[in-house]
Amino acid sequence: MDFRRLTYIVEVAKARSVTAAAHKLYISQPALSQVLAQVEAEVGVKLFDRRESPLRLTYAGELYVATAKEILASYETMKRRLADVAEGNEGKITLGLPVERSGYMLPEVLAKFQKTFPQVSLLLEEGGGKRILDLLENHDVDLVILPKSEESQEDKFQRRLIYPEEIFVLAQKPLPETQGKDYVEMKDLAAYPFILVKPGHAIRLRTDEIFRRSGVTPRILLETASNLTAAQMASRGLGLAIVPKRTIDVLAVKDQLQAYTIGINHETWDVDVIARKDHYFTRSEEYLIQLMQEEFSDVTL
Repeated sequence: MDFRRLTYIVEVAKARSVTAAAHKLYISQPALSQVLAQVEAEVGVKLFDRRESPLRLTYAGELYVATAKEILASYETMKRRLADVAEGNEGKITLGLPVERSGYMLPEVLAKFQKTFPQVSLLLEEGGGKRILDLLENHDVDLVILPKSEESQEDKFQRRLIYPEEIFVLAQKPLPETQGKDYVEMKDLAAYPFILVKPGHAIRLRTDEIFRRSGVTPRILLETASNLTAAQMASRGLGLAIVPKRTIDVLAVKDQLQAYTIGINHETWDVDVIARKDHYFTRSEEYLIQLMQEEFSDVTL
């Protein structure tokens, strides 16, 4: 089986352009066009509708690409297992995670990881929760680090706990509704404006879930792509923010904020490593997960 040709067709489908795919694959556009023509001649159907720009997969093309991804994923699993037999000293780990979490979780862990696996490279794909889960489902990343939410898609993925993390409400000044307590009830905050992270991010999914359970429809003043930005806005008194603990840990203005846990039992979420159901964990991946668990096991709730 020619895995190279399968890879080429999948890349054309991703780029929706032969020219763009050729650039990414480091081959010439005519050479890639020739491969595409050869494959279509062999299967006897057109895989792409060339009358449209960008290119669009035909129904046959959709079937071909879906099957090609499954074959390539199985081939990668085989190679990873073979590499693991050879002590797992070489290879790569493609990791998807939110931008701000990568800066918080990876620096100390990677320094230790590279001492044990110096020949294993780590490639990062950063973005919102929905985007990186889509990358995982499409075999574009090996692992994802993401907190668990209602949309965890347990039927598609397997999860391993790294650590539980607390979620806080941030305010510029003490909130009268707390009556001196270190926690707040969301039902008491309905009148306040909120600065929330935009939909598509894991914290927004959890925030919406908290509001639903509390019976509160939030008055949203501003939406941002960053927990840090939301926290900084809260420090200026523009509204309340809801952020995970790691945001507070790295926040330069944390001394200017009041941080409240949510409810008497506190709101937490599990920060997990997520993989596809069929994923085989190499020795290097197992070690990376172990390091993250050890690094954050003493995070206080």
